[in-house]
Amino acid sequence: RLTWDKHWHTLVFGSDFDFSTSDLEIFSNGSQRLDKWALYLNDTIKVGRFSLTPGIRYDDTSSNGDFWSPSLGVTYAVADSTVIRGYIARGFSIPPLSFTAGTGFFSLPNPALKMERVWSYSAGFETAALKYLWLKTTYFRHDLSDTLTSVSVPGDLFMVVNGGKQQREG
Repeated sequence: RLTWDKHWHTLVFGSDFDFSTSDLEIFSNGSQRLDKWALYLNDTIKVGRFSLTPGIRYDDTSSNGDFWSPSLGVTYAVADSTVIRGYIARGFSIPPLSFTAGTGFFSLPNPALKMERVWSYSAGFETAALKYLWLKTTYFRHDLSDTLTSVSVPGDLFMVVNGGKQQREG
């Protein structure tokens, strides 16, 4: 991770790497490889009591291709110890290797599985204005697509497929 901090900008550039092999017995060839790497860039821009943080991330996986994830965050300092914040971001989740390449007692692999995709939104408030108490609350909403679900296939087996949309909030 590299950080450049100049006046009202804090620019962060970085990368993530994860290269692994799984040797579970459920893989027909005895092992399965999963390589993941990513590059990201964020810039926090501070103007008065406001902070704006645009970002972009590129991920590449050996099992499910690549994905671009934009994000945007904003905060407003109401007082020295009280902040209001909001955030929107696009993200993903790759299926487990056992779903794409593994065979279980009652399951078949699905090498055509796609990533689950999500748009995430959140808004929150936090304050440390009261002595010995840090109050923090957040509302979030996740709109998921290409979610993973199981379907029956001939022979009393099941297979995981990309099956639709979900919404989670709290």
